[in-house]
Amino acid sequence: MSQTIRDYGIVMVKQYNQNPQNIYPFIQKVEKAIYSGTTITDQMFQDIVNSFNTLHIDLTGKSMPSF
Repeated sequence: MSQTIRDYGIVMVKQYNQNPQNIYPFIQKVEKAIYSGTTITDQMFQDIVNSFNTLHIDLTGKSMPSF
């Protein structure tokens, strides 16, 4: 079974009680990077990482390790 990023968001909201106001901006940014047909910029990548960090904090209570 394959899962789209939007499917992932639905699961995170329904099964893990994630805040839709945090998950859906992340999904929109990832979908834009995947489907826009343009090359992802460093700024777009950083925005996606920052959005994911918000989700990571919601799930674990901690920021992601920096890389």
